Amino acid sequence: MALTFEKNIIPADPVKTLGVLTFVAELEARQGYENGERTGEVIERRVELSSDVQESILRVDLPPEADTKTLKFGDVVELTEAEFKAWAMIDEDSFSNYADSDVKVTAKDIKKKGGSRQNLKEARENAVPTV
Repeated sequence: MALTFEKNIIPADPVKTLGVLTFVAELEARQGYENGERTGEVIERRVELSSDVQESILRVDLPPEADTKTLKFGDVVELTEAEFKAWAMIDEDSFSNYADSDVKVTAKDIKKKGGSRQNLKEARENAVPTV
């Protein structure tokens, strides 16, 4: 039995899955390549966010037009149209059956929600619906 997802997108509620997201850092932008050389064109922006539900730091990939310059360490942020995409890769030169796999988190945009990590309890109460 294998799990299959349409377009490799895992159905998940970003708020329940990630909870309150706190901006950690902007990483080096991913650039395009042509003939093995960097073109200088930014094709994806990458940020690190801390998730209180996952209790870890995760990388989120954003389109090049996403404005990340105004974000500072500790800002509580929200993602627009977040998606979770499953991927796997097997080294074709390997003689083992080992595969790397993970979930890539992408979003259309990122915005400061207001507040900072110091106000985490309040942010958590406003972000995660109670059941």
